[in-house]
Amino acid sequence: MIVNAGGVAAVVDYVASTRGNVRLPGIMMLGYTAAHTESLAMAVIVSKVKIKEQKKRELILFNLGY
Repeated sequence: MIVNAGGVAAVVDYVASTRGNVRLPGIMMLGYTAAHTESLAMAVIVSKVKIKEQKKRELILFNLGY
């Protein structure tokens, strides 16, 4: 399944990095996945948190000059 293979993190990253109507399929996929079961909803939430933490680390390293 896509969730077990890390596909949710890729879709979250895609939604976060794009703008406009192009995001709609990704948002719909995340909503459909999260609505299916509670464990899949947690997978979507955790993926979003991991993406945000990774981007924060990248920003900090960029600001430090690494």
